[in-house]
Amino acid sequence: MNGVWRPAFLALLTVGVVGIAAWLVFFSPVLGVREIQVDGNAGLSAEQIRRAAEVPAGMPLATVDVAEVEGRIGRIPQVESVTVSRAWPGTLRVEVVERSPVAVVPVGERSALMDRHGMVTEVKDVAPPALPVLRGVAPGTRGSGDRGGAHRPHRVAGESRPQGRGGARAVGGDGLAAPQGRPRGRVGRR
Repeated sequence: MNGVWRPAFLALLTVGVVGIAAWLVFFSPVLGVREIQVDGNAGLSAEQIRRAAEVPAGMPLATVDVAEVEGRIGRIPQVESVTVSRAWPGTLRVEVVERSPVAVVPVGERSALMDRHGMVTEVKDVAPPALPVLRGVAPGTRGSGDRGGAHRPHRVAGESRPQGRGGARAVGGDGLAAPQGRPRGRVGRR
């Protein structure tokens, strides 16, 4: 009879240990988020990024949907890219790359700062003097291809439809747009 109880006891013990471990990892605040560590931010405060992450303290770290958190933080206009990862036992790491303005677009009496991807991240009353001013470009509102709250210019030298990836235009001193990227058609072929 001793031979029958021993395997049953070991099986029950194994199920109990696995159950407790699963509870600790997936349902208990023991391995929950205690800290959200933010790196790479310069213009944005760590608190702004933590609020955008919307991860409550004590939420089990294993159940945090990092892709969803990346999406929420990525909607901040000044964020170019974001990576979120878990650091056990209770830290959520957020690495951000902020957008850097490379040009100014006049918008009425104000100035929209634009990054290298053509995304408007901020509108100021006074343009930074070191940035070039683009004329003939009007910032548009958020389109379906935009990330979150960032804006993409949609009119260049009279065009009224959004430009997709690869459809960027450079505006010369005369206000005319020139297509960028590789030429289309049979250029240079025999």
